[in-house]
Amino acid sequence: MSILKKYATRGPMGHQGILHGGLGLYGLAWKLALPWLKKNKRLCRGFHRRIAADHLAPAEIWIQAASAGEAYLACALVQAMVPRQPLTVLVTTTTTQGMDILKKGMAAPDIDPHVRVNLSLFPFDTPSLMDAAVSRVNPGTMVLLETELWPGLLHALKKRHIPILMINARLSNKSVSRYEKTSWLWKQLAPDTILAISPEDAQRFQRIFPHTAISTMPNIKFDMVIPQKRATSPTPVPLAGNPFPPNTPVTLLASVRMEEENQVAKILDAILCQYPNQVVGLIPRHMHRIPFWQDMLTHLERPWQLRSTINDPVLPGTTILWDTFGELKAAYGHATVAFVGGSLHPLGGQNFMEPVMCGAPAVTGPHLDNFNWVGQGLFTAGVVNRAQNSAQVVHHLVRILNHPPQRQQTATTGLGYLRRYQGGTAMAVDTIIKTLNAVKNHE
Repeated sequence: MSILKKYATRGPMGHQGILHGGLGLYGLAWKLALPWLKKNKRLCRGFHRRIAADHLAPAEIWIQAASAGEAYLACALVQAMVPRQPLTVLVTTTTTQGMDILKKGMAAPDIDPHVRVNLSLFPFDTPSLMDAAVSRVNPGTMVLLETELWPGLLHALKKRHIPILMINARLSNKSVSRYEKTSWLWKQLAPDTILAISPEDAQRFQRIFPHTAISTMPNIKFDMVIPQKRATSPTPVPLAGNPFPPNTPVTLLASVRMEEENQVAKILDAILCQYPNQVVGLIPRHMHRIPFWQDMLTHLERPWQLRSTINDPVLPGTTILWDTFGELKAAYGHATVAFVGGSLHPLGGQNFMEPVMCGAPAVTGPHLDNFNWVGQGLFTAGVVNRAQNSAQVVHHLVRILNHPPQRQQTATTGLGYLRRYQGGTAMAVDTIIKTLNAVKNHE
């Protein structure tokens, strides 16, 4: 590293020498890794496309979406594009899960007729392969989502003076420290424009890319939570064979993950002890956990029924074990309060905004890393309650059962907060199209 630093201070020629030398070593590392990558279960599918560029076709815009989260962002961007002239967009992703999301999100009814979308797995970032890929696609604009810094790709784009945009960009303190150690490299591969999701993220990017045009934008995820045109009142989703008796409080224990099952079992037992005249809906995140819950509910000696066997409302005090798909949102529309799982263990959390949109206050555990972008407004407003442990979860659930707020008030508060942060998709698309038009006009 000391030798690299020595040469990195010798001016532009020194920088270029280190850049080419570093890319050579980077390419060699990829070459050595390929036999092992081919055996990887996540990468073996479509492997021949990951090591080739001849299947790629020209596109005016190339969007790279690393995995599932970025794939959803890519869908939102393309769905918001309404060009006056035909436009070809290539969207690539690194994972098969991302590809599944893209295929569903890029269905014809959701895309403007002027937009033609090509989908492909992202080639491995070897410098020679990326050089070939960029040459074949020859995009007018490259769009990277969140934190996509691929040296091979960036170098190939820079050589051809193709504008590089980072959209919905975010960078943690841990990551910025890592990038600062090789800041001399990233300065030569810097994106042209970065739209960061917060002033703090913008400041961190500025430390890595001091000469890049960096500004802030609303997080696109706020647009994805709920359509901007939706009314500010909860609209119930029909629930076939409604299992909930009228005028009976309903607690949902939703999206429960395996790692927190024992804690949730204690929560269920406790809330039924303290508030027996209710119905509890227990909805595991994964259906293969149903047998565990059948044994657990039998062990707890609590009356329970499988959702698939219910045709009429159950009696108060019953726990409904959800063994059917696609009814979570409809169930939220009947809930008095909902605990949202994936949050009692460091699993990132699940979507705690959905019950609020349906008029039900939410309770979560402490671990919500996947949803830090939401901010604190919903918690401050009291429509989402963050508990530090399972005992606090019980406290919040029983408190809300004893004094349930109006559904209309809960939904209006939640929707009002989220709407204040919408508009990121439109801003991003406007930036992309303006950049592309500038390139065309220059040509």
